[in-house]
Amino acid sequence: MYTGFRPAFVIIKPYTDTGEWPMYDNKRNPTNVTNKVVRANANNAESTESGNAEIDMVSNGFKPRGVSGWQNTNGRGYIYMAFAETPFKYSNAR
Repeated sequence: MYTGFRPAFVIIKPYTDTGEWPMYDNKRNPTNVTNKVVRANANNAESTESGNAEIDMVSNGFKPRGVSGWQNTNGRGYIYMAFAETPFKYSNAR
């Protein structure tokens, strides 16, 4: 997903049906692979995932590493929210 910045925090949620709401950040995983998540919709919120629920946070967005119900499944719609690691460093605002 192209965001135009390196994310510090990402939350992904399916909007076409029910599913997990994983939240990834660069404090639990300062390097890729980002696999430590907090689930906004669960009692057992914090976990370390493997395989399809992992993402990479790259210089201009984030990339799902696999296909899971949390993200990147064919036929499901997703929304996401991402916050920049350095939001004002390269800003063009006046």
